Amino acid sequence: MQVEIEILDDPVTRSGVSKKTGQDYSITTQIAYLHQGTNKYPQSFEFFLRNGEVLKPGRYTLSADAFYVDRQGKLALGIERGLVPISHASAKAA
Repeated sequence: MQVEIEILDDPVTRSGVSKKTGQDYSITTQIAYLHQGTNKYPQSFEFFLRNGEVLKPGRYTLSADAFYVDRQGKLALGIERGLVPISHASAKAA
């Protein structure tokens, strides 16, 4: 079974000035839905996008690049690092 993630909407960018540092900041997030075979309805979640990255609405799965070892030596998941579009043919076959 492959992991299926669906993106329906465009990203949202929030910006402002940090109270702590006085520096301008910009944070871009996108809402997605995790489809799991064990749940009747998809689970929504939010993730951060890298600078200038935009993921088009559609269905995606995760590649091995989505997993990495973080600074503390723990396995981590970076959604934006490894999303791969699911072709219509493979989506129908699943």
